[in-house]
Amino acid sequence: MATIEDYINGLKDDATVLAKEEFLDWIRGSKDEPDAFVRNQRAKMERYLAQLANGEITGEEFKQYVVDLRSLIELEMLMQSVATKAKAQDFVAKLQDLVLKRLVSLL
Repeated sequence: MATIEDYINGLKDDATVLAKEEFLDWIRGSKDEPDAFVRNQRAKMERYLAQLANGEITGEEFKQYVVDLRSLIELEMLMQSVATKAKAQDFVAKLQDLVLKRLVSLL
């Protein structure tokens, strides 16, 4: 009879497989990515994986590199978010100015 531990271990195994599949999809998909930042992060990850496989870096060093990549990606996302918001605010300001000029010209 299966126990709760068997069930949880099965989930862990399934989650590992899912994570591996997602990671491989990201590696494969980012090769054709038009965004240079994404391509650069993929290249770094491939380099770190090769270094780990060849024993050039330790598991702890690899872990730190992955944490650093994550931080870089989060920072890039934040910067893109700020830039997008600034563009939207600029558009709204120009649109508002246009509408106000039209209204004033009607008076």
